[in-house]
Amino acid sequence: KTFMIAWGSLIDSGLLYEHDFTVKVDPDAVFLPDRLVKHVLPQKGKPVYFPNCNLWQGAPPYGPKLYGALEVYSVPAIKLYSAGHGGCEGLDWHGWGEDYYMQM
Repeated sequence: KTFMIAWGSLIDSGLLYEHDFTVKVDPDAVFLPDRLVKHVLPQKGKPVYFPNCNLWQGAPPYGPKLYGALEVYSVPAIKLYSAGHGGCEGLDWHGWGEDYYMQM
């Protein structure tokens, strides 16, 4: 529930919409934003969420992913979540991690 409250606060602030992407980084991760840009820029304006692990094989985007350290959301993806999160909160999400919840 904590991440739902956090995302709600961020969405309500409107600050997320001043940037093309929002990156959620774990506090123990090393994050180099300039290296991320070349990977996400082709997706600018598209509703994309880059998950952080390869737990569910075959789930796009294909290839290796980090486990729990980093998640990237485009503004259109955040807008989709904002519009539909009420339906997600109605699911049996207890026991899910944030990355799994955000893919629903």
